[in-house]
Amino acid sequence: MSEPKEGFVAGLRRRFAPGAGAKLTALGSCFVVLAVAAALHRLDHRFNDAPPALTVYCAAALREPLEAAAAHFERHSGLTVRLDYGSSGELEAKLAREKAAGRIHGDLYLPADSFFGERARSNDLVEPPIPLVQYRIVLALNPDSRLPVDSVRTLINQNLTFVVCNQQAGAGLRTKLALEPQGLWPAIEARKKAAFLRVPEAAQAVRTATGVQAAFLWDVTARQFELRIVRCPELESARTTVNAHVVKHSPRSGTARRFADFLAAPEQGRPHFLRRFFRPCQPVEVSSGNTVLP
Repeated sequence: MSEPKEGFVAGLRRRFAPGAGAKLTALGSCFVVLAVAAALHRLDHRFNDAPPALTVYCAAALREPLEAAAAHFERHSGLTVRLDYGSSGELEAKLAREKAAGRIHGDLYLPADSFFGERARSNDLVEPPIPLVQYRIVLALNPDSRLPVDSVRTLINQNLTFVVCNQQAGAGLRTKLALEPQGLWPAIEARKKAAFLRVPEAAQAVRTATGVQAAFLWDVTARQFELRIVRCPELESARTTVNAHVVKHSPRSGTARRFADFLAAPEQGRPHFLRRFFRPCQPVEVSSGNTVLP
């Protein structure tokens, strides 16, 4: 004899008995967790397949040409360039901290002044320099200024208000290196109205701030801000080269070298600097024919 069929009500009681719902909920939660884990695995795999971004530590004074050059490089190479701005000294200190911690994040170092690159190299932080462009320090005044200034001594003797750049910035250090041997730096240090950590901030102060009549700046920054430029005889030696340095032990050193070669190439990266008033260095030989864009 066959067993009697379970009644409808009895079936409901069995299906919804205490503990049955909890088991179903737990089973459903397991499926959700597995589905999320699978999705995250696929997402992580996709990101790991993507080429990592190249991190460039660069002085703030180089922002305009580097942004244009990086965009050009990205369009034609398919690689991503991340520009990390700061003063040259700040960025050098960051490289030193990364080396000490054993975690290298920066791949290419572009200080505003060759002094910082040479010091970083002596501390085994970076590779030898790849020369890019040159510029110099000038005295910059508001574009509407008619002050009769033709030298640093005139600036001091007339008690004009001026600002300088902090010595952590290449412009500040290069100004001091030029004026100190002439005995003029103590007066500059004593009479400055302010010292800016980044060169564009000093340029902006001359252009817009009340009570700031002049600043010691890179000539290219002064031109970018359309300031009046005075080439003082005391600043004749205040010139330097912008170099690119591949960071020691960078996991992307090959890509960093490729981007540095691109920046130095006369028909590729260099025009972005020349359009913004930098002067070219002597031609340099890139590391290999396939390191720059075709």
